[in-house]
Amino acid sequence: MAASDWGLNVNENWQYYNSRAGIALSFLFPLLVFKTGFEWHWLVYCLVIHRVHVFGHSLCLHTYFSHKAFKTNRIMQFFLGIIAIGSHLGSPFQYTFLHQQLHHPRADKEGDPHSPVHGLWHAFLGWRFKEYVTSSTGQQLFRLKDIYQYADPAFKNCPEMRFICKHCFEIQNLSFPAFYLIGMFVEAYIPQMGINALAFFVYFKAIPCALSQFGLLSINVMGHAKWYGYRNFSSDDNSRNSNLGFFLWGSTCWHNNHHYMPNSAKTSFTTRETLIDVDYLIVLMMEKMGLAWDVKLPSQKLVDKGIMEGVKRPPRYRKDKDPDDDEDDISDNPDYKMAA
Repeated sequence: MAASDWGLNVNENWQYYNSRAGIALSFLFPLLVFKTGFEWHWLVYCLVIHRVHVFGHSLCLHTYFSHKAFKTNRIMQFFLGIIAIGSHLGSPFQYTFLHQQLHHPRADKEGDPHSPVHGLWHAFLGWRFKEYVTSSTGQQLFRLKDIYQYADPAFKNCPEMRFICKHCFEIQNLSFPAFYLIGMFVEAYIPQMGINALAFFVYFKAIPCALSQFGLLSINVMGHAKWYGYRNFSSDDNSRNSNLGFFLWGSTCWHNNHHYMPNSAKTSFTTRETLIDVDYLIVLMMEKMGLAWDVKLPSQKLVDKGIMEGVKRPPRYRKDKDPDDDEDDISDNPDYKMAA
């Protein structure tokens, strides 16, 4: 890493306590549901907002910012950054470093910061409160607070991204009172929504945030637990797929597919998986609208190389490319191709 990659110049302790306060608030505020009560249309509002949070994690933080599986323009990129921060799972820069530099190269091995092989509680939440990633012998491998200084060099010419990443946790925590104020406005001026200020806060903000946090924390366990899910590909880790996980995790629910083809914009593989892969559908819609390009997909060669015996293949995974045609393979990974 170049020295310039660590140039956000933030107060690490302030960032740490802000982020941990955000986690605590995300799980405490939903308890207000016992005061607000329940209405079915409030639940509908909640599920819609939660789906936006899921997109913020799976499509924005994971597929775009971390794996850079497609390209887009500056305005759309900033919009994706706002949605990503709104999911309350950290900043795009911090997520990218933790996921790309620490997790993927060491998945379920020494140095993986949140693998269940080091304990279920550690993988779920305990790792967030440790100062170092350590080896099985106690050797300190990486100081976790250092990720707050990381500035993704891919966005070095995007000051707007550096700003929202630098102030990510302040934005997230201030959004709690902001949503209550919005709820007061809705209650006073948009009575047709049939919701009061406190209920607006709980169902539009508190519960979706808690579900978002639970989704990220649980995938670290369920996405790498040997006793859960299924595998399509032979990978060198314990990653598993789960169709049911789509409702909490988005496209990252096909975790085994993803770990075998990490830079692919499409993590679904079988026909059944593809039918509910809304994230990839959004990427395709963006591509048709000219808002996404250079969409990365795996070549047939890579799929054939790792597919496990007995897995039913789609008729053809890539309809737009000849499986043996590698002329437009991505330079840094010969087993990936751009979408046509």
